[in-house]
Amino acid sequence: MKELYRFETIMDMLDPMGESYRCVMYPGEVIKAFPKGAKTRIVLDIDGKLQLQCGLQSNGDGRYFSMIGKGRLEGHTYDFGQKISVIVFEDPNPLGVAIPGTLEALLEQDEIAAKVWSKLTDGRKRTLCHNLHRTKNIDLQIEKALKFLEDEQEKLVEKGKW
Repeated sequence: MKELYRFETIMDMLDPMGESYRCVMYPGEVIKAFPKGAKTRIVLDIDGKLQLQCGLQSNGDGRYFSMIGKGRLEGHTYDFGQKISVIVFEDPNPLGVAIPGTLEALLEQDEIAAKVWSKLTDGRKRTLCHNLHRTKNIDLQIEKALKFLEDEQEKLVEKGKW
């Protein structure tokens, strides 16, 4: 993986009252130097213990952040204000998430679904993949994927892109 940035910082919080989302903040000028700017998908290495696929979001004040839910900390504890060492790598997977096997099989078998998939933005593809990863029942995964792709096809028709 290509290293983009290395720095020492603190673990920040988006919602200090609920303590649900930790985040890593970046200066805006650093993000501008990334290959795709704020649209660059990244892998964060935190303290050499965790590697997390992330995106970048604007904080609205010129800075950017990557949000990290508690569930992604894999048992590691990071408190608000805790010092951390961060290495930012460019994610070799531009989608930023693994495509579930059920979706891959569906796309191989269903020409229309594959065509809809090819027209989706990476963000919409990520949404579907994350939804399917949270669903354990394979039949339900297929049902959800088909419904999602049908809805997206209707949107494409409405926009005259189908």
